[in-house]
Amino acid sequence: MKLSLGALLAICLAGLQFLAVLTVVLLSYVTSERVLLNHARTLLSDLGNNAILHSKGFLEPARGTAELAKRLAENDIVASDDPQELDKLLFQPLSLAPQFAGVYLGDEQGNFVYVNRSDGPAPYRTKIVSVTDGNRSTRLIWRDTDFRVVQADKDPADNFDPRTRPWYISAKATGDIIWTDPYIFFSSKRPGITAASPVIGAQGNLRGVVGVDIEIDAISGFLAQLKIGDEGTAMILNRNGDVIAHPNPALIKVENADGTLEFVSIEDIPDPIAKTAFGDLTTQDVRSIGNEIKSEFEHEGAKYVSTLIPALSDELPWTIAIYAPEDDFIGGIKENRKRNIWTVPYTNPRANETDSYLVCRLLLEKKKT
Repeated sequence: MKLSLGALLAICLAGLQFLAVLTVVLLSYVTSERVLLNHARTLLSDLGNNAILHSKGFLEPARGTAELAKRLAENDIVASDDPQELDKLLFQPLSLAPQFAGVYLGDEQGNFVYVNRSDGPAPYRTKIVSVTDGNRSTRLIWRDTDFRVVQADKDPADNFDPRTRPWYISAKATGDIIWTDPYIFFSSKRPGITAASPVIGAQGNLRGVVGVDIEIDAISGFLAQLKIGDEGTAMILNRNGDVIAHPNPALIKVENADGTLEFVSIEDIPDPIAKTAFGDLTTQDVRSIGNEIKSEFEHEGAKYVSTLIPALSDELPWTIAIYAPEDDFIGGIKENRKRNIWTVPYTNPRANETDSYLVCRLLLEKKKT
């Protein structure tokens, strides 16, 4: 059977059209892969910077409270040597800021007034350490939310000296408000950080130090509320590579043989995806991060994107580390693109416009969340 010239021309034209469409689609597939990955990185970066802003907002009240209490004591609006007045002063910010674990003031003689949250017999407990002529006494007072005394007791075995604690030593050494490195709190035995500020006398002498505690679990709880795609995770690394906050706080603490707690390093965290993303970081690597680092990696066949955003501030040399599955951001776009390869070139000459519209729509939806 012989084909007519017209039929041959029609077949050739159809073949050329098919090759042209196939070439355009394949080129579009390769180039859009790069574009989509850049979109994912940009979205993750935006989420990371959003996490930084929220973290600063979460921590800033502690700094403000320490500064306020310091100024009240320095100007004798509240007598720093009057435990009852200090008790009332420190109770107020603790009752108003749910992220605070405790607020306190210690002085150069070893006196100490500490108001913290309690599991019982009342929601708040005051610890007052008084030192007179070398003799010390410790009183414990539990109060309800209206500042009424529920129970009072003495603790003759208590040997707490504020002058030996990291927050006191650091604030005294710098003469300015500071954030401590994460450490284990004396009373609760839980890891946390402290914003501390020195109280300076009229003659320029150190009278004491005000401190505000935030437990690490509270920061981890805050990170757990952040929406990072569907399965993304944000964590905070200290300058030495320890993971000090994670949406699952149980992963960041390890118990030593003596029962004390310490933070797990990023190399040892029992989060296999986090270890794949950041487990090769050394202490030097964490400290040297000066600019945001974006990357992608695979774990058990799934593709992920990640970002490392350096220190929150000079006072808080922490790094935000975030990872998320690539498909959390561009999965819908990729599925649409695959369908277009097989159907759209033959049925819809505006295929590229459809794909671009979906990209914009999904990006806008992610921005809103």
